Amino acid sequence: MEQVQEQIDRFAGIMVSEGVKVRRPKPFDLSAPTVTPFFSSPCGYNFMNVRDLVLIVGDEIIEVPCANRTRYFETLAYRKIFKKYFLKGARWTAAPKPELSDLTYHTK
Repeated sequence: MEQVQEQIDRFAGIMVSEGVKVRRPKPFDLSAPTVTPFFSSPCGYNFMNVRDLVLIVGDEIIEVPCANRTRYFETLAYRKIFKKYFLKGARWTAAPKPELSDLTYHTK
């Protein structure tokens, strides 16, 4: 874990040195179960792949749902960042999340 953190910090430092504003997500406990009224999953996934669930086009933040139960709440880590941009005039669109109930979710 220390190596991963070191690599992330090094990459963030390079980006900052190039004039990029680096924003980091809120830390979450990924060992906690993911629970909704429709399913539960033993743990979360990670928050490193925001590109999989969020698309930024101009001044619009577009959140898309994920079919992976462990990633159901992943975009919550970025909520504070998104709110700041929204309050400054960005548009924010979020597609409805699927239920992913046992009846409709296929794990095979």
